[in-house]
Amino acid sequence: MKTVTKEILDSVAATLNKADQAQAQNITHQLGELQPAAMGFLFNAGEGIFNDEEREWFSYLGIAFLKSALEMEPKLPALTSEMLEESAADAIEFVRILRQQSDTKTGLPDEMTKLLAAHKQPEMIKFLVAAMGVACEEENRKVRDDCAGTMFFFLKILIDTIDRSSAAEA
Repeated sequence: MKTVTKEILDSVAATLNKADQAQAQNITHQLGELQPAAMGFLFNAGEGIFNDEEREWFSYLGIAFLKSALEMEPKLPALTSEMLEESAADAIEFVRILRQQSDTKTGLPDEMTKLLAAHKQPEMIKFLVAAMGVACEEENRKVRDDCAGTMFFFLKILIDTIDRSSAAEA
């Protein structure tokens, strides 16, 4: 997968922000036809954990990432359940490494920064970190603190799956 640029992410976010209800439903429908497993993941991940506002924020971010990836690579191969499961296993390993590092002197924030900086989709990760920061601000809070990590985890799985999609087809 080509690296998604900040410009594409910003453009897609602007389009989504301007979309009315009918346009948003059309975008969701189109993505559902192109990427059914990914959209299924977005609609099911966090079920029973996220409240309605969190679910909306989570879906918005996931749709922004999918739509941005398709802008960069219109022939993006369909993401599969198996690919999502592989990314989930990798994300669990990521968390294991973070936990292990949090017990050392380097500390969790430094290790997380290093691991995320090495990501193959740095702009998507930066966008995710910034969006989660906005969502967790005390003013206009969209995401409860205890759900922020879970949401980040699920969205990182999606980003990793998007990134590995082209490699899977090669």
